[in-house]
Amino acid sequence: MTIKIQALHLYNRDGERRTLNFSPDSVNIITGRSGTGKSAVVDIIDYCLGSKRYNVAAGAVRLTVRHYALELTTRSGTILVARAAPAAGGKSTTQMHVSYREAGAVPPPVSELEPNADLNSAVGFLSRVTGIDENRTEVVGGTRAEFDATIRHALFFCIQEQREIANREILFHTQGEDFRPQTIRDVLPYFLGTVDPQYIGKRNLLRARERELRELERRSQDEHALARAPGRAAALLAEAIAVGLVSAPQDLSRAAVIETLAQVARSQAPEPQPVDRSDDLARLLDSREQLRGEYADTRAELRRLRRLVRYEDDFNGEAGERHGRLQALNLLRLPNVAFGTSACPVCASALADPITSVSEIQDHLEGVAREIADVSQDLPRLHQAVAASEIRLAELTESLAENQQGIDRIAESIELFESLRETSLQRAAIRGRTSLFLESVSRETEDAFVGDRIIELQREIDALKEDLDVDAAAERLAAALSRVSYRITDVANKLDLEHAPAPVRLDIRALTVVVDTAHGSYRLREIGSGENWLGYHLATLIGLHNHFSENDRPVPRFMVLDQPSQVYFPPDAADGDTLDDADHASLAQAFDELFRLTDEANGGFQVIVLEHADLDDARFQEAVVERWRADGQALIPQPWIDDLDSGDAG
Repeated sequence: MTIKIQALHLYNRDGERRTLNFSPDSVNIITGRSGTGKSAVVDIIDYCLGSKRYNVAAGAVRLTVRHYALELTTRSGTILVARAAPAAGGKSTTQMHVSYREAGAVPPPVSELEPNADLNSAVGFLSRVTGIDENRTEVVGGTRAEFDATIRHALFFCIQEQREIANREILFHTQGEDFRPQTIRDVLPYFLGTVDPQYIGKRNLLRARERELRELERRSQDEHALARAPGRAAALLAEAIAVGLVSAPQDLSRAAVIETLAQVARSQAPEPQPVDRSDDLARLLDSREQLRGEYADTRAELRRLRRLVRYEDDFNGEAGERHGRLQALNLLRLPNVAFGTSACPVCASALADPITSVSEIQDHLEGVAREIADVSQDLPRLHQAVAASEIRLAELTESLAENQQGIDRIAESIELFESLRETSLQRAAIRGRTSLFLESVSRETEDAFVGDRIIELQREIDALKEDLDVDAAAERLAAALSRVSYRITDVANKLDLEHAPAPVRLDIRALTVVVDTAHGSYRLREIGSGENWLGYHLATLIGLHNHFSENDRPVPRFMVLDQPSQVYFPPDAADGDTLDDADHASLAQAFDELFRLTDEANGGFQVIVLEHADLDDARFQEAVVERWRADGQALIPQPWIDDLDSGDAG
């Protein structure tokens, strides 16, 4: 499932409507002179599809329009999305209207555009309509949190603003914004179809299991070391006794030593006196208390989730047995009404005691089946929650260890145990090291079968690695990029771009195209001429959308292009200037490639072009849906502007 644009509606303060209609499966051209609002169409489409910013330029559109709306065609029907313009001085809005409409219905009045969803919910709805599954996108490098790919990410490959379409430094929509290049790299494999939603979940589970295995192996080693030579515990106890945190215990058994150290960890040390770097140490100690509190909460939540998983597993087993017994009765194919409940359904003889009717057995069987289905739906979510809690627990453990290392480094740098006259900082350091030691050895008591768990984890990790096959995922991505690059090369040849017919490839790491010639490889920014920059932009988008449509990927089936002909007109060109024959032929060939995409794309494709040029080619003229050349012809009706001039706009 995916979407195309059927109409764009503008509403002024009086509720009057201005509509632009588009053909969903062809090229749609709006041609006009400068200053008629062509570029605003791109910003309005982006705004109605959930942009967090209101980028419509100051001028007639901002001054007159109060509501914007898009009608979108999908395989399941027509969808209306609408959004009010921000209040005066506002940068955006956080509410939208989304609804289904009957095909061919009259455009709604503004009174029917009341918000019914917040921005995130509306984006989620549009993402589902586009066909984007629930997913987690893996973030390379670990510098940011993982995130869900949405329609907002798909639009990277659907929109080209005037400043983007012939830019040699960037290839995709908003690529020039902070952190955006990495986001594009992260989501492109998903939209290409080389990873599926389950891949990231399995990858996260593998990481959680590997962390758990490392932790269990470390605990096991600590436990063995403690059993063989309790020197670490004894040393900590001696330090605690020396600074007066506890008294020397009479019982020096392992259990008694651990309990005494637990008292040390729980003891309240006085505030340290100001010394060199004491502020840093205080911050670390405060952070440690917060981390320990979050650790305790997370561990409690993990226990609760594990109990729920065990309960669901037990219930599923019991329900399965009941279902099996009832299903066995169902195999007899007993009649439902012939003998009632007083006669044997097999031999028809009278029974002393009535029996359960066949229909009641069948009803019970269906009820058990529904219960099993409900549990089966809950279990994956519970397992995901368990995995998330396990990951967080491991992260907190690592954070606590790093925190303690910071404390130790400060203590060592100021020769804490040799030069301080006050013992408060010594006590704090000892408490910190004692807590870390206890955390490293205490949790094995929760599971008496650590060895069995290690074996189980090793088997699960091996199975996940085999299932994921990271090398195969990389090969799939390389194969998809190769197919896209083949189409890019084909379009570049058709457009007779510089270095054609040399092969062109899409470089996902650099987010550019590279032309491999006999004399070397050249990135887009190393190639001259605006005509070439435009051509490689168009070739890349056509190559990607050809792949998206052939593989039914969840990307909107439209492109919106703003002013592709700009590379053929000088900056000071006047309205009415015409192209020379060579430029005319080059621009016409570019449009021919757009027409070819709409003709050949699986499931149809839509291109919306906001254009200064007005070619006299027959197919170009047939594709023109709006022409804004004469006075009064523009995106905003002249009467709306006249109301502003007369002061009626309020």
